[in-house]
Amino acid sequence: GKRIFIIETFGITHEAQNSLLKIFEEPNVDSHFFLIMPSAEALLPTLKSRLLIIKNNDTENVKNNLTNDAEKFLKLSKKDRVAFVDEMAKDISDEKLKKSDAQEFLSLLESAIYKKDGLKNTKGLRAILKAKDYMNDRSPSVKQLLEYIALSI
Repeated sequence: GKRIFIIETFGITHEAQNSLLKIFEEPNVDSHFFLIMPSAEALLPTLKSRLLIIKNNDTENVKNNLTNDAEKFLKLSKKDRVAFVDEMAKDISDEKLKKSDAQEFLSLLESAIYKKDGLKNTKGLRAILKAKDYMNDRSPSVKQLLEYIALSI
């Protein structure tokens, strides 16, 4: 009598999340849903609130590396920042990294800026929020969004 649904995705649009939200609000009895994703960062807060999130240790290792990259990124010149994000975008297109890694990098960059400057760097924080929002669109240009961040901070 139990029904189990497993959804594996590397990215999910706002529209798809809103559809899932409606299903998760009133699930059928004995229905279980599992979302397998590289990161919960891209999920809407309303959807996250209805999920039990379990993190994988491999994800934590990538996050630690990205945290170090975010802190180093802030110390680079604009030219070096552009080179850095171009390399990240190339790694995503070569499937060495995932789009979710870029999303995680943006979140860690946001955190690093806040720790360093508090709310003084509103221009940089707003740019990151805008890029994170566009990153959840159907076919974002990850390279252009990352270059926008490199030049805006």
